[in-house]
Amino acid sequence: MSMFRSSFTVSRQTTLPASVAKEDVLTLLHDHSEMITLNPIVIKHEQMQGPSSPPPSLQQDETSASDQDDIFSSPAGAKYSITDQMSYLPGHLWDGKIVYTAWFANASDGLRSFVRAPMGVEIRGSWRVIPSTPGYRPEGSGDLDHYLEERAVVSCNSLLRPFIQKTLDLALAQNKAWAYKVAHEDPSFFPKLGSGQSPEILWIGCADSRIPETTILGLKPGDVFVHRNIANILHSADINAGSVIEFAVKYLKVKHIIVCGHTSCGGVNAALGNQKLGMIDTWLLPLRQLRMKHAVELEALPQAERTFRLAQLNVAQSLDVLKQNAVVIDAIKDRDLRLHGLIYNVGTGELTTLGSEGDDKEAKARIEAFRLE
Repeated sequence: MSMFRSSFTVSRQTTLPASVAKEDVLTLLHDHSEMITLNPIVIKHEQMQGPSSPPPSLQQDETSASDQDDIFSSPAGAKYSITDQMSYLPGHLWDGKIVYTAWFANASDGLRSFVRAPMGVEIRGSWRVIPSTPGYRPEGSGDLDHYLEERAVVSCNSLLRPFIQKTLDLALAQNKAWAYKVAHEDPSFFPKLGSGQSPEILWIGCADSRIPETTILGLKPGDVFVHRNIANILHSADINAGSVIEFAVKYLKVKHIIVCGHTSCGGVNAALGNQKLGMIDTWLLPLRQLRMKHAVELEALPQAERTFRLAQLNVAQSLDVLKQNAVVIDAIKDRDLRLHGLIYNVGTGELTTLGSEGDDKEAKARIEAFRLE
């Protein structure tokens, strides 16, 4: 009931180092996935289908009312399902994970977010890059051109207010610490990101939240061009993947393409079963065809080894698809583009390679068949 609800605001202002341009900060803010994972309690997130505009009740924020309708109706708006790992809640009402819905939209001055969580928790957030004025500067800012204002307006049950405020303070503090840490360690980091990208690797992997390619490779944002989907399936008729491959190889001129499968893959397990799942059944058809093709080998293995083996076969088939791509064939011939098949062990964090070079006769026949002039 409304008499038990409480509203409060959490806000911070963060000095932007002189080396960080406004455009570079906006680039980071407009990367929704990166912004979500800056929250230290987030363990999983995925973009959802459907309208990108939040319910009208969540959009009543006087600080952004002038532009929120436009930004959420534009392609910049997106809807996500987010899972947090909670260590406790008041009265032990919840333990473990909480799943909620969030809407994000890019704005000319930053980012807007709207969250609807269990037990009636609603949060309206904004990140704004604001020019400094002679009459106002955040405490300790010194001489600067812009600062970042973070603001969250929370509506919730009064009993939940202390816990939610503590959680928000933690997330904002982590974000601020991250921004300072990056700028201090590498003052040119954000300006480099803002000036363009020149990754050496194209990573084709699974959408599984446990395999963040940049992290497991020990690299940084801007080092890896990425295409991810359920079960890292690659086939020649996939226009989405084909466009990514052509852009990465022909225009970014990446030096390596990695296809990475992993252990404990839900898509692989689904393809080994026979349960109707809906739309995903169509997507998993290539995996089921692999299962049929290698049925004798797979059925002779224990279940755990069967899953691992099908993941390997899936990577090997994806490499074959790449070797039949005309753009990839040209890059291999003209500038020695390298293809790599990897399996990531979720339980150990280690990558292992798959050997898939083939003999010279096979390679020559493949080039003759698939190269386009």
